[in-house]
Amino acid sequence: MITIRESSLFRAVAYFVKKLRGYINIQNIMILSLYLIITNGVFLLFDLVLNADRYYVVLDYFILIPLLFFRKLKILFIIGFSVVFMADMLYWIRQFYPYNNLIDFYELIKFIPYGPKIYWFFACLIFIWFVFTAYLAGRFYSKFSSNIRFCIFGIIVILFFKVFVFDYRGVNMSNHLKTEGLWGTMYETYNNLKYNTALLVYSAEGADFHESTLKSSFLPHLSNMSSNKIIFVLNESWGLSPEYHDIVISDLLSISNKLEFIEQGTTETVHSTILGEIRELCNLESTSLNFSAGKVEKLNHCAPNILKNKGYQTYSFHAADSRMYARNGWYPYMGLSHIKFYTELVNKERCFSFPGGCDENVLNEITQTLKKNERQFIYWLTLNSHHPYSKKDIQNYTIDCDNQKFEGRQEYCRNLNLQKQFFKRLVDQITLPQYSGAEIFIVGDHPPPLLFDKKKDSFNDHVVPYIYFKVK
Repeated sequence: MITIRESSLFRAVAYFVKKLRGYINIQNIMILSLYLIITNGVFLLFDLVLNADRYYVVLDYFILIPLLFFRKLKILFIIGFSVVFMADMLYWIRQFYPYNNLIDFYELIKFIPYGPKIYWFFACLIFIWFVFTAYLAGRFYSKFSSNIRFCIFGIIVILFFKVFVFDYRGVNMSNHLKTEGLWGTMYETYNNLKYNTALLVYSAEGADFHESTLKSSFLPHLSNMSSNKIIFVLNESWGLSPEYHDIVISDLLSISNKLEFIEQGTTETVHSTILGEIRELCNLESTSLNFSAGKVEKLNHCAPNILKNKGYQTYSFHAADSRMYARNGWYPYMGLSHIKFYTELVNKERCFSFPGGCDENVLNEITQTLKKNERQFIYWLTLNSHHPYSKKDIQNYTIDCDNQKFEGRQEYCRNLNLQKQFFKRLVDQITLPQYSGAEIFIVGDHPPPLLFDKKKDSFNDHVVPYIYFKVK
């Protein structure tokens, strides 16, 4: 038997459900679905192409819906939408090119004009999509700001997610900094303790160098080096692949009888070439990638300066543009006296993985430099093994990329071939007389980025290999 109290509660629930049904209709569902596609569509498309990770639905876009109540404050909705979109983009890009602050992101943006065309394409596509979505958001506001039922429906959806199905995930630092899960918010990501970097707040006007927590593999060996010819090679995107490591360096291992010794090891690293440079040459790290505006006087204790004070002539070779990361500004502070970038190279043949010269030609110039009768330190930052690991730079596929092992790992395979090619060319040169007695140290700058591979676990994500040897 139903009591009067139970009957009243039943009628109240029935009344609420009846009213709710007025807001949950086909038109509102279609409007909300369109809004979902507008705000998340391009990122989901990129995720499919790049095998990347992002929330399927970023709830921050829905949280903006109550702003539709303020019909005369359209600008609030547009600003809010733009801020959420930019935060969404910034966190998404961090999967591929980790950075700590907005200044670092700006430094990345600056090198796009000098980078591979594929980077230009994605940068332009993201910008076009932002303009397009901002325009649609404006149209969306104009069309639906007077639709009170839709606004209330949007709020109901937000509350549903928050109360019933929302859980705390955010960024997973162990897996390419991805945002994972079906839904989530940028605010959640920002506050996740796993993330531990206030990206949207913290920035630096210039680099403040301090002792690196990731120690140099080169500097501890430098104190024991006595040769008049010391060559340090920071090998672009040379990662640790246990299965193929010995195959990559097999040409060097095959001439062990022509070497006084050979030593191998690994060192911890982060995902940035210039941070790899100051890690290895200076045992320093930096709060920012904006080195040119930083406290460059702290570079006085780097390896080139140490050797310069011992009477060595110091050289550097890099086949990219000198304006990349403003290297032409801070290289001299490290103690590099004779600096060659692409424009200073004798042979200006261009290669493809990253716009610039060819490492093979740089190696030829290093060989010529060694003919000089002087104590020499040579720093060579390689280039042609940079992402996207162009097929055009591979002369011979010694590792078969059609092998079933490399299904979903084509970038991985091309990187291996480029690295094996590098060591083969190096071996061809170091057998020449001018290399006699030379001590050569080679280390990776960072693990290779794998943007288009479906499987992104081919390289160790935290360490890179090094190899140190002396030619007889």
